[in-house]
Amino acid sequence: MFALILLGEKITYRELKLSYCEATWDAFRQCEHLLWKIPDLQKNALILYNKLKKHCREMGHTYEDQDELTRFVSEDMSIESAWQSLEFLKDENIVIREKTLVFLPHLYKSEKDIAMYIGDLLSKCSWQLDVDVRKILNASEMSGEAVDSKTNGIQAHEVEHLKEDNPHNHHCENQFPETDVASTSGTQSKAEVDLDQVMAIEKICSNPVTIISGKGGCGKSTIVSCLFRHLKQIEKEVEAASKDFEEDLDVSEEWDTFDRHWESENTCTKNPLNVLFTAPTGRAASLLSEKTKLPAYTLHQIIYSFKSWRQTEKEVPWKFSTVTVLIVDEGSLVSVHVLSLVLKLLCEHAQLAKLIILGDTRQLPSIDPGNMLADIFNSLKSRGLSVELRTNHRAESQLIVDNATR
Repeated sequence: MFALILLGEKITYRELKLSYCEATWDAFRQCEHLLWKIPDLQKNALILYNKLKKHCREMGHTYEDQDELTRFVSEDMSIESAWQSLEFLKDENIVIREKTLVFLPHLYKSEKDIAMYIGDLLSKCSWQLDVDVRKILNASEMSGEAVDSKTNGIQAHEVEHLKEDNPHNHHCENQFPETDVASTSGTQSKAEVDLDQVMAIEKICSNPVTIISGKGGCGKSTIVSCLFRHLKQIEKEVEAASKDFEEDLDVSEEWDTFDRHWESENTCTKNPLNVLFTAPTGRAASLLSEKTKLPAYTLHQIIYSFKSWRQTEKEVPWKFSTVTVLIVDEGSLVSVHVLSLVLKLLCEHAQLAKLIILGDTRQLPSIDPGNMLADIFNSLKSRGLSVELRTNHRAESQLIVDNATR
C-alpha cells in the first residue's frame, strides 16, 4: 500500500509538478471498498502517520517523541500494534527515527540541510570586514532621525510618489545609495552608543554567520543597511583609487605594494561585496526596502528565480549567482523548508560567504512546522554568533511594546 502511495507521489510530480501530495487517512476512510482490503498493520501505520502529520502541523513541531506518538493512537490500536506500525513506517522510509524522536522526512532533511550549510560557512576561513563601528552607528542614528522627520512632515501620497521615483527600488542588489558616513561623525560624536549594536556590527564583520534578535525599533535593519552602504562606498573608493594608480605607470610598484598589504589586512581572499536583502513575505520585503532604501526580495522570489533560470538556455548567469552576503529579515516568519532551499541555492550556485538573520525570537514562529529563528539563535549563542538588541530607539515602537507587555 505504501509503495502505491509513493508511486502515486512520483506520478503526480511527473505529470503535474506537485510535490508532497499524498492520499490522507480521511480519504482512505471515504473509500470503504478499498479500506477493508488494507491489512491491519498498514492500516494502523496510516493512522499513526496521520497523527504525526497532524500534530506537527498543529503544534509547530518538526518531530515527536516516540512514546508520545504511540500514546496519541492508543484509542485506535493497542500499544503493541502502535510500535509495530512505527517500525513498519521506519522500514519503509515514511518516517525517520533518531534515538527516541520521530521525524517527517522533509522536515528532517530541511533542518539537516540548514545545519550543514551553516556548518560549511563556519568552517570556511572568515571574511573579515574592517570598519569604524562608531561611524556606522552615527550614520544609523542620523538616518533614523532623517526618516522620522521626513515621514512626519509629508502626506501619504507623497511617500508613494517618492517610492516610485526612487531608482534604487528597481535595480539589482549592487546599487547602494550614496551615503557619506564619515560626514556624520562630527555632529554625532557625542551620541550615546548602544553597546548591543556595537557588538552586533562587530559580529557581522568578523563572523560568517550572525543572528540578531530584538523587538521592533531596536535598529536591526538600520545598522545592517548602514554597515553595508558604508562598505560599498569604501569598495568603490578603493576601486577608483586602484584605477588611478594603474593609469599612473610611475607609481605602479607602490600600488602593488599597497594592494598586497590591503589584502593581507583582510583574512582570506577579498570577496566582492554583493548583498542580498530578503524577507519571508512581499509586505515584509517592501517594508525592508523602504527602511533600508535598498532593493529587497522575498525568499520565494530567490527560489523561483533559480527555477526559471534553470529552464532557460543559461546563456547568462543566474541573477543571484554573485551574491556573497545574505540578509534575512523577519526571521521568525521563515519556515525551515524555505530557508534550507535558499541556503542550498546560494551556497551551491552563488558565492555566499556571510549569512545574517534578523528577527525577534519572542514572536510567534512560522505557521509551518519548526521554530527556525529561536532554534538557530540558541544553538549559535554558545559560539558567540548570536546577539540580542535590548534598547528601543523609536519612541512610538517603545509605546507599543510597553502596552503589549503590560
